[in-house]
Amino acid sequence: MRDMVAKPYSEDEKHVVQWLANRGLDCGDDPIAFLVASYEFAKEGRNALQKQNDILKDIIRAMAAATRELLIIGHELQVILKMPPNKAFERANKILDAAMEVLG
Repeated sequence: MRDMVAKPYSEDEKHVVQWLANRGLDCGDDPIAFLVASYEFAKEGRNALQKQNDILKDIIRAMAAATRELLIIGHELQVILKMPPNKAFERANKILDAAMEVLG
């Protein structure tokens, strides 16, 4: 808590305190400290949301890459259906190996 005798509010801080009071906001014994703490709390919340957003973007990018790979594999499987059985079997094994790499 701020020592108001040793360090009273500046004119700007008094203006802010008056602005808060005019709006009926109860900020306790030190409205300026309340504002600073509220700002820091909001900033931490925003930063946490940004981190979550970044993680979700990374997940979406990974899913998009896996989807592209699976589409390629699906196309390859359609090609296999038109092949003679012996060649289709060889090609299918190669595709399954590739699919296992994509899916982990």
